[in-house]
Amino acid sequence: MIHLRIMISNIKACPNCKSSDLNVIETIEIGDLEWLYNRFKVSIHHQTKPIKSIDFVKCSNCSLGTFSPMIVGDDLFYKQLQSEEWYYLHEDKSEFEFAKKYINPNSIVLDIGSGRGAFKKYIECNHYQGLEFSSKAIELAEKDGVNVIAESIETHSLTHKNFYDVAVIFQVLEHVPEVEAFISSTIQCIKPGGHLIIAVPNNDGFIGKTTNHALNLPPHHVIHWNEKSLLTLGKKFNIRHIETNFENLTPIHKIFFWQTYIKNKINSLIFRRKKLVDQSLIFLIINKVSYYLARFLKHFKTNQRGHTVIVVYEKPL
Repeated sequence: MIHLRIMISNIKACPNCKSSDLNVIETIEIGDLEWLYNRFKVSIHHQTKPIKSIDFVKCSNCSLGTFSPMIVGDDLFYKQLQSEEWYYLHEDKSEFEFAKKYINPNSIVLDIGSGRGAFKKYIECNHYQGLEFSSKAIELAEKDGVNVIAESIETHSLTHKNFYDVAVIFQVLEHVPEVEAFISSTIQCIKPGGHLIIAVPNNDGFIGKTTNHALNLPPHHVIHWNEKSLLTLGKKFNIRHIETNFENLTPIHKIFFWQTYIKNKINSLIFRRKKLVDQSLIFLIINKVSYYLARFLKHFKTNQRGHTVIVVYEKPL
């Protein structure tokens, strides 16, 4: 995961399509956001202390969701998250299995925000290059003999123009405020005819319908992507859309999905609007009830989409 160390001011235009037609969907009190992260034993007060509230806004043109002001996690924030064992050790992501069909033994592969380079274990290629800022992740990569370096994509692109057959960005773009510079630099690194594969949380699915999910909120996730906003991104940079894949609901997310589904159904029945953050007593009761029902429903099969949407583009010849 690549971590940026900045906080930017109020959003005037969509980070994706640059439209100024932004609608405020919800205002979140900073105290409520700090309460959510405290449950993870993570303090964000050092970043939020000058701010009283943030707005969740959505672009009418491309459907991208973002936050204003956009507070992006700094080193201290991610050091706190990294203290949790699970944060950098995920090795079972469905996008790994999906993306490997675009890679062959002759491919030169760039993995941006690679973490410890777990994707390398899924593929056979001529050369793999991971980019990562976390010293802990790089240390784990070195132990595994995986080529991961601490370098930004903007810097890397200066010396690797038209170099890679495939560039992958897995669960990173939701953390990136400067979308244009990030994607432009990535495309520069890809050979004509090469592929760009992006995987992000699908905010048209259950992940975007959750309440009190701190990890889908600033300073962790600062942008909410969906299929429409990703397709708009491709058109903007004149890269050809090849395919879109929606992850199936995975076993690890079944309780999460059913709890979200039940909470939203109850809210609808009692005419309560779903919110990103809700500390009310009635919601806490709904949350508890939905959790126990979800533990029962997890045993039933469902064709619902899962956490992630994956989009594949091709750079023009």
